[in-house]
Amino acid sequence: MGRKRLTLATERGPVSMLPRILCAVVVDVSASTFASGALDAIIAALPQFRDAVLKDSLLTRKLSWAIVAFSDTTQVLFPYGPVTEWVPPEALEHGNGTAMATAIIETIHLQAEHVEYLGEQGIPVQHKLILFITDGYPNNEPPERFEQAVQLIEEAEQNDFSFFSIGVEGADMNMLRRLTSRRTPLRLADVNDFAKFFAWLNTSLRVVSVSQPGERIKLPDPMKTKPRKEGSGKQTEPENPIGWGEI
Repeated sequence: MGRKRLTLATERGPVSMLPRILCAVVVDVSASTFASGALDAIIAALPQFRDAVLKDSLLTRKLSWAIVAFSDTTQVLFPYGPVTEWVPPEALEHGNGTAMATAIIETIHLQAEHVEYLGEQGIPVQHKLILFITDGYPNNEPPERFEQAVQLIEEAEQNDFSFFSIGVEGADMNMLRRLTSRRTPLRLADVNDFAKFFAWLNTSLRVVSVSQPGERIKLPDPMKTKPRKEGSGKQTEPENPIGWGEI
């Protein structure tokens, strides 16, 4: 019996045949995200994230990475591809509006297209993740589009897919909770926590890269967030979101 191929020769050079981990980060680039400093914090954290990924040769070969930005429209900043070919942006243009459901739907479709492309190359998919970051609530899109996004997420979750939502100050956490029943959103109390968040993402992707396809994967706990309190002193947000410890 012949040895299993580990690389595929293409015009761009050898391509690893290892199972892929598809990870897309979908970033709200509305004017409010820019004004709060969250957008600058995300931009500052991305080069460190890339450097950390490249230090792990297995993760580097397995990761198919994508970045999507949205405000009133959706823009694919980097379609799914090798992280080695991705150059973190030095700046992101901000816009008006928060068409979040449209961005989620377009990202899931982009993901499906990449899965199909990998299948044509004979490359299996190990796991798929979308991490959705916003400081707002859905607008500038038909109301029914949000329900369409919820349905697409639920359907995708039946096949090795995990959706994570992250809310910064101003985000409608109740709307984010509706996106998936598998995990609650993570609230970032400080925009400076994005460095810690992307460090968590790198660590989590490393854990996924050494797992076996189809197995339940234990992830490290995300950073503890500061609980919000009402006037009565009652805690309204848990210190850690629920469901982030396993995919």
